[in-house]
Amino acid sequence: MTTTPPTTLAERQSLAHGPLGIALLHIDRAHRGLTSWQVVHRQLAQVHPLIDGDEAGLFLGAPAMAYVLHLAAAGSTRYAAALDTLDHVVAAHTRRRLAAAHARIDHGRYAAFAEYDLLRGLTGLGALLLRRRPDGDELRRVLEYLVRLTEPLTAPDGRQRPGWWVGHAPTINSAATPGGHANAGLAHGITGPLALLALAKRRGITVDGHDTALTRICRWLDQIRRSDHRGTRWPRWISDEGPA
Repeated sequence: MTTTPPTTLAERQSLAHGPLGIALLHIDRAHRGLTSWQVVHRQLAQVHPLIDGDEAGLFLGAPAMAYVLHLAAAGSTRYAAALDTLDHVVAAHTRRRLAAAHARIDHGRYAAFAEYDLLRGLTGLGALLLRRRPDGDELRRVLEYLVRLTEPLTAPDGRQRPGWWVGHAPTINSAATPGGHANAGLAHGITGPLALLALAKRRGITVDGHDTALTRICRWLDQIRRSDHRGTRWPRWISDEGPA
């Protein structure tokens, strides 16, 4: 495992780039008998050492590899030893990330995409845990964190903001949302946590405040919903400048 990824190392184990992402195609083909599992293994062998620093998440590093091997195993014993090792790595990684997230909330600071979102944050890790260890303590702790994420926070100017308000812009243009924003997207916004909370509930996995968190998110989405002659839609985010 490594904590600071060089660019080429990160690209090799990102689901968006390189051999780890390409392995998903080979896995699908192998399950359908269109290629051999040796092809899959050769593809996966190109991905090492695995990233386990703060950059790691569902789409990068050790958690991404766990997701890919889970799809390869498909309920069989294939890659069982590697998956067992990765399950422990992901659990420890999740606990570290949760500790940092709760410390941030305790200090009254704004969130960041990388803390909670689907691609890099705890929502993505929770989605993986829901597949790999649905009865584990780490999943419940992620759900408890998401409940806390939905609790309103008080901004430095005294205004109430959604708990998932981030202090940065949604794009590389930092001027896009002066003062931060609340994102409504699935990849980086609150609908990612909404989906995970809902999927867990459908599996019978709930924590204290679960339904309250679902209601808070849905009410916020109702508040920002726009309807006109073109139909119903939601803005990508809300900032002090208004919806976008």
